[in-house]
This record gives sequence, structure tokens and C-alpha cells, in this order.
Amino acid sequence: MSTSVWIVIAIVIVLDLLFMPVVVRLMVAQAWNPIAEAHPRAAPAPDALTRRRQGISVGLVNLGMCFTISVDEHALHLVPNALGRLLGLRPASVPWDAIEAKKRGRFFSRVRIAGRDLSAPRWCLDLAFVDEGGS
Repeated sequence: MSTSVWIVIAIVIVLDLLFMPVVVRLMVAQAWNPIAEAHPRAAPAPDALTRRRQGISVGLVNLGMCFTISVDEHALHLVPNALGRLLGLRPASVPWDAIEAKKRGRFFSRVRIAGRDLSAPRWCLDLAFVDEGGS
């Protein structure tokens, strides 16, 4: 192959490496920011159940292993870990009365928060389903 072909290939690769992180951050911000803006972080109760490296999905954006999730009687606390912060995620504490229960699954459940559909591990969303006859 000629030198000009290699130059074009190099330019495409460099542009891709520069462009893709920007696209990913914009997609994550579009999906997550309405939740974080509507529900700023609050400190979880000392007896809150906490698990690290938990994954959630917001709409079509999968944020696997990006959060430390804490649950107390007042709110669902979602704090991004280092990977999440790199993606531009901000912490949020969502009061239970601001969470609309949608579907309780065997391993993951779906709720609606700030106009966004959110899927998360069932253990952390069980309190959202208490009014629907769950425990």
C-alpha cells in the first residue's frame, strides 16, 4: 500500500479515538444528568445497605459497575465510582416518593425517575415496590 493510504488510515483512527469519548460522555450525560440534577446527593443513613460496583441502565445507556448504591428508609443513593466519574456521572439521592415503580424482576427491576426509565439490581429497588404489594 502507498504512503497516502496509511496516512488516511492513521487520520481515521486518530479522529475515532478523539471523537468516540466525546460521543460516549454526551450520551451518558443526556441519560443521567436529569436524575442527578433533580435529586442532589444526600448522605445515606449510617445503617444504610451499601454495595459497590453495581450496574444500572438509564434508558438505552448501560452503566455497568459504575456505581456504589446505598439504600436507606429515605432514599436510593447512587454514587459513581472512578469509572463513572470519568464518564461524567454525578451522585444522586432519590427519595422513595420520587420513584415510580414499573416492573419488579427476578434479578433487576425497572423504575421511572425524573422522566427516565432506570433498571437496577432488585435488592436496591425493593422499597419502591412496597406500595404495590411487594416487600
